[in-house]
Amino acid sequence: MAEARDSGLPGSLRTTLFACAIVAAACGQGCKKRGAHPPPEYVVRQRNAILRLTNRERAETGSGPLELSAELNAVAQAHAQDMALAGYFSHTGKDGRNSTDRLRDAQVEFATAAENIAEYPAHEDIAAEVIKGWMDSPAHRESLLDPSFRRMGVGVAATEDGYYLYVQLFAD
Repeated sequence: MAEARDSGLPGSLRTTLFACAIVAAACGQGCKKRGAHPPPEYVVRQRNAILRLTNRERAETGSGPLELSAELNAVAQAHAQDMALAGYFSHTGKDGRNSTDRLRDAQVEFATAAENIAEYPAHEDIAAEVIKGWMDSPAHRESLLDPSFRRMGVGVAATEDGYYLYVQLFAD
């Protein structure tokens, strides 16, 4: 993750200006508040891009395509939003629960599941960078290419400092 550069402005003003510029450029919207949902059309575009790029990687290894799941999208979105609102970045929520706990809480049926998370500054081709980062990490790559998974959900949330949090959730 890139560090914010010191512009000499007071921290809160620097953070606010940086967040406004990045989010406005990425979404075509005004400045977003901490943990605000990106515009729904942006989330849909990112979900579709992550699905397309994930399935392209999976096709190269014969893993079979994934389908987007509304229930996995909802669980992934809730975790991305929680991280943005509470100011943390982890597979484990502030409540101590992990991805399989969250799936059970949402009454999603699954035998196996996995989760990838990413945090990147907003920019035009962010989905490709997120997938590249996951593919460059052995553990994330393993989840992304696991042939037992057939469903995927994606959550996207904005942080107050201009980053987007991505949650990619897999289930069989």
